[in-house]
Amino acid sequence: MFSKVLIATDSSPASLATIGCAKSLYLLGARECVLAQCFLIREHVAFPDQIKAHIEATLGRQKRILEAQGLHTIVVAEPGCPAREIPRIAAEKQCSLIVIGSHGHNLGYEMFLGGTAAELLHQATHPILMIRLKIDEETGQAVVVGRARDFRRHVLYATDFSGHAERAFDYVSTIVECGARRVTLLHVQDKARLGTHLKDSVEAFNKIDRERLEVLRGRLKAIGKARIDVEISYGSPIEEILKRAKTGKASLVIMGSRGRGFVSELFLGSVSHNVARHSEAPVLLIADQHKNARTAKGRQ
Repeated sequence: MFSKVLIATDSSPASLATIGCAKSLYLLGARECVLAQCFLIREHVAFPDQIKAHIEATLGRQKRILEAQGLHTIVVAEPGCPAREIPRIAAEKQCSLIVIGSHGHNLGYEMFLGGTAAELLHQATHPILMIRLKIDEETGQAVVVGRARDFRRHVLYATDFSGHAERAFDYVSTIVECGARRVTLLHVQDKARLGTHLKDSVEAFNKIDRERLEVLRGRLKAIGKARIDVEISYGSPIEEILKRAKTGKASLVIMGSRGRGFVSELFLGSVSHNVARHSEAPVLLIADQHKNARTAKGRQ
């Protein structure tokens, strides 16, 4: 699932912090990497071939870092909108994962706020690993927020038992096979969804959902030696997931990028995208594989 990854870069010093997660990717089985940067050609006054050659040259340092960590790396520089071109390149190069840092050229204007990462989450059908970055106050350098040096240390898997969540669980299983040390299986009883008329049934729902989580726990125990914890909480899914990621010092949060039902989520309204936007821990979102097919059919 992680054998060939695409890392989206922008040649900025901040991108080096994202590249620094290469060892963690290697520990999950990654052996090949596509280091991709997209650039815009404005008003036909630029020279795309020269720009492409310059970008490829400037990415040499990042390529050497990746290869030093065991990832055979190729550099791809293409003109076009990153949110559209990155998924296309990932598909063309047969990558199984897209990795992107939540930063801009100076970290003062985050990709999330600028729209690239937000649009990428909607466009891509590949799993996307979001690495959150910040500026270190002492050094002035970009660093990874949280504990991203080894994704296997403590995986937090948040599930609503939907089909997309089940697909995300396959990635949890793979990480357990790769030597995960701790996994927390979390389900949040959505206070807003249950409403006042179902509030008295929370205990009954908890019993049913705990049994579901125990089944998942058994599946993981059968394939690895990780410590597996089961948790059920009540409240806002976004708030509860973020709280448990922080208090549990999660090294990776894994979620499906859509929940129950098949109503398209707005970026600011979705649980998974809000978790990705605010989590200090890296977040792996497993996208809807059939999203583009449904979108194309709807346009016919």
